[in-house]
Amino acid sequence: LGRELEASADVSSGAIGEVLRGARSYDTLDHPQEQAIVRATWLERIEQLHRDLDMRKVLAGRPYAELDESGNVVIRNG
Repeated sequence: LGRELEASADVSSGAIGEVLRGARSYDTLDHPQEQAIVRATWLERIEQLHRDLDMRKVLAGRPYAELDESGNVVIRNG
């Protein structure tokens, strides 16, 4: 991401930061490189949230359904 910012004089790190902070709409970005950087950053954040998510803790003590390795619905007791 940093290389992309450095490589293009047209890319605005300020605009990217505004989108990532929620202060500006993604659709207002002027350059495809800015949009690509925002999407890559969002993907990194989503993947980190997914890695950190422990549904067993969240649903402790409550029944829940999930798919097993074969794609079958299994009810867990939490």
